[in-house]
Amino acid sequence: MDELGLVKALANEVELLNQEVSVKVLFYHKLETEIPKATEVMVYRIVIELISNSLKHAEASEIAIQLISDPEKLELIVEDDGKGFSDEQKIRGLGLNNINSRVNYLKGELTIDSNSNGTTTLITIPN
Repeated sequence: MDELGLVKALANEVELLNQEVSVKVLFYHKLETEIPKATEVMVYRIVIELISNSLKHAEASEIAIQLISDPEKLELIVEDDGKGFSDEQKIRGLGLNNINSRVNYLKGELTIDSNSNGTTTLITIPN
């Protein structure tokens, strides 16, 4: 991660996943600003946790990751077409608690929309 940077590390992870699992993983990025290394590490861990959650629980056939930055913010959007989860599961989930802690550490905002058609997670981190 330190040597590659966030985009290359995520691209490598996506490439490996597409070779190893039957779920199709897509990655789109458009970074207009440099991201601090500490933020890159946290965002990488968040993405890995979200992918892991989708693979373990969602029964998804596709996961899409978008990483977009501008001078004001970094946005991370992770979507899957899985079965979703309830608010109760959201509260109990250790992985989601870890994600929430990391987002709070970065002074960001976390929004999760989950239903029977899939889950969309939006994380906005100020620059």
